[in-house]
Amino acid sequence: MLKFRDKGIPSKLILRSAHILRQAQDERDLRYHFYQIGARGWFVLRDGSYEPPQDERDNFKYPEDPEQALLVEGHERNKALTLSPVEGVEPFERLRWRMLSLIYLTILLSLAAQQAHAVPQLDKKNRMVIVSTTTPHATNYYKYFVATFLHMRGDLDRAESYYEAFVKQKPHPQAYQGFFETKFALGKADHVIRAYEQDKERFDKHFANNLETQMLLAHAYLNTKQEAQAEKLFIKLAAQYPDDDQVAYFATIAYINNNQFDKALSFLTTCFNNPSLKSKYFLLYFLQSKIMIHQQKFADALHSIEKSLSLFPKFDRALLFKAILYEQLGKANDAIAGYKSYLEVTGGDTAVERQLVQLLFAQQRVPEALEYLKRVNARSPEHFFDQAVTAFTNKEYKQALKDLDKALSLRPIYEQAILLKAEILLQENRTPELLRTMQDWLIKSPDYTAALQTFMLLRKTTVPVNLLTQVLSTVAKKKPSTQVQIALADLYADAKDYVNALTHFKAIAHTAQDNRLKARALFHISHIHFQANQVKELEESLKQALATQPVYPSSYNLLAYHYGQSKKNLPQALELIEKALDAAPECPYYLDTKGYILLQLGRRQDAIATFKQALDLSPDDTIIKNHLKNTEESIA
Repeated sequence: MLKFRDKGIPSKLILRSAHILRQAQDERDLRYHFYQIGARGWFVLRDGSYEPPQDERDNFKYPEDPEQALLVEGHERNKALTLSPVEGVEPFERLRWRMLSLIYLTILLSLAAQQAHAVPQLDKKNRMVIVSTTTPHATNYYKYFVATFLHMRGDLDRAESYYEAFVKQKPHPQAYQGFFETKFALGKADHVIRAYEQDKERFDKHFANNLETQMLLAHAYLNTKQEAQAEKLFIKLAAQYPDDDQVAYFATIAYINNNQFDKALSFLTTCFNNPSLKSKYFLLYFLQSKIMIHQQKFADALHSIEKSLSLFPKFDRALLFKAILYEQLGKANDAIAGYKSYLEVTGGDTAVERQLVQLLFAQQRVPEALEYLKRVNARSPEHFFDQAVTAFTNKEYKQALKDLDKALSLRPIYEQAILLKAEILLQENRTPELLRTMQDWLIKSPDYTAALQTFMLLRKTTVPVNLLTQVLSTVAKKKPSTQVQIALADLYADAKDYVNALTHFKAIAHTAQDNRLKARALFHISHIHFQANQVKELEESLKQALATQPVYPSSYNLLAYHYGQSKKNLPQALELIEKALDAAPECPYYLDTKGYILLQLGRRQDAIATFKQALDLSPDDTIIKNHLKNTEESIA
């Protein structure tokens, strides 16, 4: 068994070392940090957060192989550890992962020395082999390093699952930094705040001097609409980190949002006296100008904004603010010049161009106004849609699709454009593109109704139903919705895939909060059993459907028709169909069922009259025609 110069590794240094490797910007930086972590004796870091001077890093002679950075007594450095390459990743990431793996192995070796749970040995090629990794500490650290690696690669969803498994064990607070970063990057700021506040005292103590995490928490508060908490934290950080430009910016915003304008101005004065913030003076003068506006000091606001632009002449926000300020001061021509300067820098902004057009017309500068109006219209989604309609009318489908794509790039949920694009793709038999277009519409649309109605019409085209179900299955995973689940169940039923149809309808019936929706789902379940001739299941599901108020009228109709076909409970069947007709007196299908029951009761003339009434409402219905014909022939 190997012996080590130190039997224990402080967990916070292990976690901090992994964080350092994760932050490395390039291969040289990565190798340097790794050597400092490993070669200085089991993760010796200066105050737990080693950050070398730039000149020391640039002149550093690092070993070519990171394995040489780890020392194991009694063996040559370059034979201490050998790891298999990580497939499927870039060389730089692979190197970083190898280094993290080496740290992980070191942890196992240390744990083995302490607890004899993981026994390291050397094989014939002097490679280190871990015989057992069953110790809980080793397993937990493994989860952390895998999470770190996945975070590094940008595989945030998988990183999140590993971090969550790791933090369940209540590890050292340092481990939460990657967890917080991953959650925030996934847009789950509420998860960050919830985890932080569950152990606030411990986190505050550990991250008190960690600006990166403190800023992340402040932004998480902002994203969860807890502005007061965020502003409090930004102001605290401003006192703690007076030389940080981001902190200075957000602290000023916090003062402004709290209407503490005098404090904001005093704070900005302090910032202007700090040479460390000189590169951001232009931004701070911009904020100073906004404060002056709040205080109705328009001349001072203009002076501050001009200072900002003198430092950064192409600062677009300042150019726009200056133009707006001139307009408020009644200096229309100066405002026009300001808006033009802003548009030259940004390349275009429809809202600003529209405002500029209004000002030009107000100043009787009609030719200029018309020129800008032409530019605005030429970039509008309506303009490209009109061009697409013209191309479509001329059967120039390729050009029409190009124009439609331009319109949709400006307004992704432009229903008319999507419908026209779908029509063209359908005509051109470009089914994969058609389905992608419809899928994007369903996922992005804030309201499913129009998108779903259009999509379900594709059942009547040549598009295979199985492809439609694939699209809706994808949509259901990315944007779960009862409406989509109903549509998916309907498609499966149309395709006679009764197993999947039943699964979805039963799920709807089980989870529906609205009794109307539940009653409809129960009817569809019953109808599938009816089509499959499953009498027992049919009657049980219909019994449940009729007990769900308000009853879906078609459930009355289905049970009545079932009794009519079975020639049983005919008086009850007539009562049931009358209930259905009370809800929909002119439904031809309900009238057909009534005629059918009257026929079974021997009331043929009444049946004929009812069939004729149904046929008047639905002249092309072959089932009603056959019922009427057979009844009339039976009398003859």
